[in-house]
Amino acid sequence: MSLELLIGYILLGLAGGVISGLLGLGSGTIFIPLLVLLFHLPQRTAQGTSLVVMIPMAMVAAWRYWGHPSVEINWRVVVLIVAGSVVGVFIGSALMGRIPARTLRLIFAIYLMIVSIRLLATAIRPESSPKPESQVTQTMETRYLEVISNEPDN
Repeated sequence: MSLELLIGYILLGLAGGVISGLLGLGSGTIFIPLLVLLFHLPQRTAQGTSLVVMIPMAMVAAWRYWGHPSVEINWRVVVLIVAGSVVGVFIGSALMGRIPARTLRLIFAIYLMIVSIRLLATAIRPESSPKPESQVTQTMETRYLEVISNEPDN
């Protein structure tokens, strides 16, 4: 590996770490586009690299956020999201091998575009009073707790 490439990867990691820590972004939104466009990695390789890089980044960022006084981690929400995402990642990683790389890149680009437009729209809209949790989250959480706390009638 050339010195230029070595420095490029380190700078990418540094910038990605700062952006991820500052904004709470996953490494995929930072690293995949840059690995594909600047470092010319194939789409699947960029996705896999990003997933592996995410592990230590997420651990450090989660620890720092958890210790911050202005951040409240709702562990019930965390457990529910983890449960769904573990199943989802098995499905998604199985599908990844069946979808052409060009189609994966298109899906990823469309996803980033939709998310960007939605975030931009909410950022320029006047702020409303903050809510601790959305009504959807409260409803889903309440229903889940009702299901797991009720014993079956015999």
